[in-house]
Amino acid sequence: MRLGLVAPDDLPVPPIRGGAVETTVAALAEQWAGRHRVTLFSLADPALPAREERPGLIHIRLDGIGYAESCRAALASGGWDAVVIFNRPEMLPGLAGLPAALSLHTRRHEWLPWGQARRCLEAARAIVTVSQHLRGRLLRRHPETAGKTFTVHSGVDPHRFHPPVSEAEMAHRHLFRRRHGLDERPVILYAGRFSPAKGPDRLLRAVRQVPGVQLLLCGGAWLPRRRSVRFTRRVRRMAARLGRRAVLTGFIPPEEMPPFFRAADVLACPSRPTDALARVVYEGMASALPVVAFARGAAGEVITHGETGLLVRGTAGLAQALALLSRHPARAAAMGAAGRKLVLERYRWEDAAERWEQVLTGAGGRSSRPDHCGSVVPARDRPAGGSRPSPRSRGARWR
Repeated sequence: MRLGLVAPDDLPVPPIRGGAVETTVAALAEQWAGRHRVTLFSLADPALPAREERPGLIHIRLDGIGYAESCRAALASGGWDAVVIFNRPEMLPGLAGLPAALSLHTRRHEWLPWGQARRCLEAARAIVTVSQHLRGRLLRRHPETAGKTFTVHSGVDPHRFHPPVSEAEMAHRHLFRRRHGLDERPVILYAGRFSPAKGPDRLLRAVRQVPGVQLLLCGGAWLPRRRSVRFTRRVRRMAARLGRRAVLTGFIPPEEMPPFFRAADVLACPSRPTDALARVVYEGMASALPVVAFARGAAGEVITHGETGLLVRGTAGLAQALALLSRHPARAAAMGAAGRKLVLERYRWEDAAERWEQVLTGAGGRSSRPDHCGSVVPARDRPAGGSRPSPRSRGARWR
């Protein structure tokens, strides 16, 4: 197939300046370049060339001013078997006549006026969400899209994100922790931008209730926007109250993140229910870390409570889960191992690319037997589903 991929206009690809969507675009482009002809359009950056070519992949970087119009003009040449617009539904009406699919990663359609959002979604031949939770939100507002909306969960490279196994890796882990001011007490990792939706403030409040753990915060403000900068300052003030128990690294480029996962004992993902499904969940599972997340939202689609992590309610439940895992390292390690096994079975980038191809080639319909949430996961690979704690259970227990 000849594929056109259009990345968002916030950050460059590859994700040298971060970005979960950009990470996904780069990974899928790499997967597809081996067997299709891929042209990738993304934002220009001084550190990257305006055009790159190699077998199977042409990468064109465009200026941010007039980005959407430049992409539309480039795509107008035609000859595409499929075009994928990543998280920019507002670009779709200008692509009339093209076989365009929308990859939806956030609630961006909710930020548009309802009528405009409907026109944008009507222009997509297929819509793929990164979680069933996000698909449900979409269908509540736009039920007319049900027949063409599917879920393809994200992926991860388990060769990059893996636990320390050899003596050399364990020694490096020890030195890495010391270098960042961490001792032998359990380390809770937070990886992501500092925004209310991601919940680092809730995590800091929880950690204050668990005196025996350390917190490693990898992230910073989401672009230089006033609200984001104010929230980041608030997070830093809260972390300062923990003294040496909290270590803030600032922004870490994605390619440098694996050692931080290997240095941790638990991954905390305190995203609010509005978050679609944080990619760090997959990275934590691939790194054999038990994942603690809130039960409401999308995390339960890939985390099985008590088996690959703990799903909790509220800040008190988050604190209780962190305390439990810090007191029971063997059980935490078993959860981490189960999470990595699940990644190797279902959540590699190869798996995500294959399921995306089912949509792009028309196999995302009846022939793929989508489940009740519209997933295009083949029946033989379809997960039994992440389990959630009973509504009556406010704490963090494992079975």
